Amino acid sequence: DNIHIHTTDYHPVYDSRGNRINPPADIIIGNNVWICKDVIIHKGTYIPDGCIVGARALVNKKYDTPNAIIAGIPGKVIKHDIYWSH
Repeated sequence: DNIHIHTTDYHPVYDSRGNRINPPADIIIGNNVWICKDVIIHKGTYIPDGCIVGARALVNKKYDTPNAIIAGIPGKVIKHDIYWSH
């Protein structure tokens, strides 16, 4: 519920030489990932298999720990070696 996934900043930003400094980037979400309510996922994010992203987290980078709980603003791995099922 109310999950926002953004692969772009929506408006390009350029440096003084006309080079774009905020290009869009893919988001990769692994298998069996539970994304809780009110999560925001920004461009360039990678969420490994088996993770849980806690409610209201803001994830904005490549996380490298599978089977982890990611929570907070910005999102951090707060627990690892977890497993969950439906």
